[in-house]
Amino acid sequence: TLVQSETLSELQRRARPHQVDVLLPKFAIRSHANAKEALITMGVTAAFDQQKADFDQMIIKQQEAFRIYLSSVYQDAWVEVDENGSEAAAATSTIHHSVGCATVMPPPPATFHADHPFLFFIVHRESGSLLFAGWVENPSTKALRSPAMKP
Repeated sequence: TLVQSETLSELQRRARPHQVDVLLPKFAIRSHANAKEALITMGVTAAFDQQKADFDQMIIKQQEAFRIYLSSVYQDAWVEVDENGSEAAAATSTIHHSVGCATVMPPPPATFHADHPFLFFIVHRESGSLLFAGWVENPSTKALRSPAMKP
């Protein structure tokens, strides 16, 4: 993983609103991964075993039907960032077989110009859940400025 969940939680806890001059490159990242080995490593083994898999509660099974088990699980993800914002999507597919009031002066804007390698995270605001994470190794020179900031 890019960042341990405890580290991300700590960063979120310490985060405070701050005006930032952001300069990001346009980028799009697509990935296709076989998740079977990762699932097995995490302890999901019975689902891939023809004798032990039990998906009976998830399907309407005929009396004469065979047991259903998984042979592969694939995870596809896509993240795109441009001047309009960010979009991201993910899909998982399986191949299975039968069987008080105070005023404080705001601090000056910070600067973040991503003209070097950087990490990015898309986090669900309400739950704090990490939805997408990745890194850009070689950002293009055609960076884009956030809509809120004027050059």
